Amino acid sequence: MDQATFKKSFPAFPVDNESMEKLCRLLINDGLINHAVWEALSTAHTDPQAFVEALAALDDISEELLAIKEAEILNVPFVKLDEIDIPQDAFKLIDIKFIKERRIIPIRINGAELVVGTVEPGNASLLIGTNATLALRPAKVLCDALDNKIAQKSGDKSSKQAKGP
Repeated sequence: MDQATFKKSFPAFPVDNESMEKLCRLLINDGLINHAVWEALSTAHTDPQAFVEALAALDDISEELLAIKEAEILNVPFVKLDEIDIPQDAFKLIDIKFIKERRIIPIRINGAELVVGTVEPGNASLLIGTNATLALRPAKVLCDALDNKIAQKSGDKSSKQAKGP
């Protein structure tokens, strides 16, 4: 994945020590990289953010794969927005202006909880002030899918891939 895509899709990837250790375990256990690759990258990139960017540039690490790993690190669900229909009763729980400003999207009602998609699931401040009556649970989503789904649900035709309401 190129650097521009990384910065757009992962504006706040968790880079604390615990998160980095978990990322290492996840990628190695899944056979996506080996210890030698991890060590080479961590030696070449001592800044954690630069390290994650270099990791994202590897051919075997796709945007979706890294998003799934970010969700696992943060213990939130990963949702493929382009594969789901968002119920109108969930979508209407947050004002469209707020959705567009914060780049979040209500996905589904799960009991007393509203699952809300964002590219920054670790940034709880994005969900403050939504006036939603349910508890909010963040979910990791891909950037372009988020923009397209917001355009689709709001009737905004500015997105090239929006399929309409």
